Amino acid sequence: MVTVDHLYSGNGGIFAIKYNESRFREKVNPGGLVQGIFIYKDEISQIYTEPGITDLRGIFNLNLFEGSKGITLDGVSYTVRISGHNIDTFISLNNPDTDSWKKWEAEIWALGNRMAAASENKEMIDLFQ
Repeated sequence: MVTVDHLYSGNGGIFAIKYNESRFREKVNPGGLVQGIFIYKDEISQIYTEPGITDLRGIFNLNLFEGSKGITLDGVSYTVRISGHNIDTFISLNNPDTDSWKKWEAEIWALGNRMAAASENKEMIDLFQ
């Protein structure tokens, strides 16, 4: 999950949840991927989901020691939460400008922009444009 605090457009985020196939006796729950975007105003006030087609794990080839070389006064702040088997970690980042983070940011915005357009929700479109 990535939360976005965009100075002039509001707060929201993007997420992906991967379900592994599970079996219990005669029941089989298929694996799958669900992804979506949301608007956040003290709580999640609006949400759009769709069957997942983008595995976000592939965009996390990042330099964790350099995210931004300059002073960040305004713009975009991110909080990245990675949660999985035996891991639950947070990364906070403001206005990334290194190559690996700019690539990551472009992927997040492209996916958010596509889902916002599909949602036809003005607040979501404003946040991710």
